[in-house]
Formats: sequence, structure tokens, C-alpha cells
Amino acid sequence: MEFIDFTSDNHWFCLNLPSDWKKYEEYEQDTYLFHNEKAWTGNLRITRLMNDDLAEWNSPGEFLQAAFNNNKNAVCLQHAGMNLVHYTQLIKQQDNELLVYCWAVSMGPHLLECSFTLNKNMDQAKQDEELVLIKNSITSIKITPEISKL
Repeated sequence: MEFIDFTSDNHWFCLNLPSDWKKYEEYEQDTYLFHNEKAWTGNLRITRLMNDDLAEWNSPGEFLQAAFNNNKNAVCLQHAGMNLVHYTQLIKQQDNELLVYCWAVSMGPHLLECSFTLNKNMDQAKQDEELVLIKNSITSIKITPEISKL
């Protein structure tokens, strides 16, 4: 699979996306939603958390600790300057069961919430294949130098 570079509209982060994935044009402020434009295999959502979003936490470490404590299947990970808490959730939407893979990510003072949602009934081999692609995208996230100085 080939990957392409994506830079956020406000240039605060960049990442590598599978080449057949595209950004939904309109979404919430500071949130980016991506999907495979050839065939829906899930949605990748990345949200930058700002200070106003963190009222109940005093630090990125407290935010990650809360994500860990509030999700019984959570695991703590580290990768290339990132601290992550990873967990899964099962949700029902209409008649579908959706599997949501979640990551709370801290890079220094910068916080992100990332999730990948797919249909639980998707072929397991396809789920695994998509999850590898998404993990590669998430671990490729870089904060731009200009934002890192803030």
C-alpha cells in the first residue's frame, strides 16, 4: 500500500494516509475525518484537543491517565515521542454493530483523540489489514515546528 502526505488545513500537524483515503470536506473545527473513497472500510477521526477541552485535567499526563482509568481494556503505549492510551469500544448504530479503536495521544503539551470506526461484521482479515494501515497513519503524526514552539 502506498501512502500520501496530509497536512492539516491550519498546518499544525501532518501524517501519512493510505493513498486511497481522503478527507471529508466539512467537519467540526479542529477535527479531521478520513475514509477510503473507493470502498468504505471505516472512518479515521483525529481531533486536536485545545486548553478549553481540558478543563478537568491539569496536564496531558492526567488526560492520558483518565483515558486509561475509564476504559477497562486500555493499554499504555509509547512510540517515537508519543505517549498513547489505546482501547476499543463496541457501539450500536441503527442495526449495525460498530467497532471503535481509540487512541488518546500526547506529544509534549499537544493532545489528540484519534479513533477508527468500522463495521464489526467486516471480514476479520480485512479488519486486521485496515487496522495496520490506520496504526501506521497514527504513528506517523508529527506536530509542525511552528506549533511545537507555542
